[in-house]
Amino acid sequence: ADNASDHACRLLELLFDCWAECGPSKTIEKPELEPLQVLSGILSAATMLINRLLLRRASGAINTMKVASEDLPALAWVSEVVLKRVPQHFPAFVPSVKPNEALSDAMVAYNLRASQLLGMLVPVAAVHGDVPPPWLQTLLHFYLRVLEHGEVVPAAGGLSEASSLAGPTTNASYLAVLRGVSAMLCAL
Repeated sequence: ADNASDHACRLLELLFDCWAECGPSKTIEKPELEPLQVLSGILSAATMLINRLLLRRASGAINTMKVASEDLPALAWVSEVVLKRVPQHFPAFVPSVKPNEALSDAMVAYNLRASQLLGMLVPVAAVHGDVPPPWLQTLLHFYLRVLEHGEVVPAAGGLSEASSLAGPTTNASYLAVLRGVSAMLCAL
């Protein structure tokens, strides 16, 4: 099991090296379909690695929101790797010109995957300080906008001719957000 965890840690580091090579600042400022899909794939793979190989979860189930106390050291290490890269590029905003449907879907997927990964790190933020870090406030604001307005990709600013993007209006589209909210509540 330790060998699998060691490999998972190394894979996670390599995934976020790839993240840096994708130029997330450029991709998020001026979204293009392929780089955005790669970033989303990295987020998805990282989440799966963390869930399946690094965390045991309190009941052994992947979907359990409560983090086992023995998982906190692994989660703290994951936080160091992830928080260096992801929060400054979350959420993706709608560019000044409304994107086509494929790009819109990719932006929605990116924001949902990033929120899911950041949501997993809430227990570490709750344990290590009285003042919430800025990324946690951004994540909470994202959750609120999704749940109150269905806005998964917010508009970049007042000069944008494009409005915010809602995600698909299915129960599944809100599952990552609801899991993140649950993780926040469990951590508090």
